Amino acid sequence: MTIYIADIDGTLTPPRQPIDKSFLAFLEKWQEDKCFILATGSKYDMIDAQLLGRANQFKVFCCSGNSFYCKGNLEFSNPDVEWDANLISFVQSEIDKSTYPKFGNHIEYRQSAMNISYVGRNCDQKERNKYFKFDKKNGQREKLANELNTRFPKYQVSIGGQISLDVTPVGLGKEQIPKELKNLGIRCDESETIVFFGDRIVEGGNDYELAKLANVAFNVESYEETMYIMERI
Repeated sequence: MTIYIADIDGTLTPPRQPIDKSFLAFLEKWQEDKCFILATGSKYDMIDAQLLGRANQFKVFCCSGNSFYCKGNLEFSNPDVEWDANLISFVQSEIDKSTYPKFGNHIEYRQSAMNISYVGRNCDQKERNKYFKFDKKNGQREKLANELNTRFPKYQVSIGGQISLDVTPVGLGKEQIPKELKNLGIRCDESETIVFFGDRIVEGGNDYELAKLANVAFNVESYEETMYIMERI
């Protein structure tokens, strides 16, 4: 059996934007004869909004693999993490020192995961795009990720989406998904093929660790590219 896993932001949807309706219809039909899993750093309510209220038609790993929903029912969830106060203090100080405009909601706690954003998750899409361009030129997120991974080695920090960083305890990122698929009875053994679609499968990206465990990994730049590949599989 082949197991297909796909990131959402930048892979199935534009970052933090609703899915294209025709692509959603395609996905629902495409998955009918396949084992298809969604894997994202977001919380379930965010995913459901992006999927136009149709998240209950899919199997979904949320919060970097720390909870799993099957057709809308929660089937697995890791316990909440007690975060190192020094980590939180350091992150907050780095955000405070940044001169980039801020829009609020800079540290968001999720199930056994944390999301960090210099610009803030309350910014609109126009500001997201502006920050993304700024960060590509200045490497602000990469610098913070490297600093945090050095200072706090019990956590793993990776770049996600247009504006954020994903933080989890080591081993509790997306790389846990193949193991949990086996625990959930979805994957029988390691001989089964995993095909992964993601937009950040390069080292330092939040899809990298899972991509390393896949038999085949596609690094895509848009949902149109994802659809193009899926149509030919």
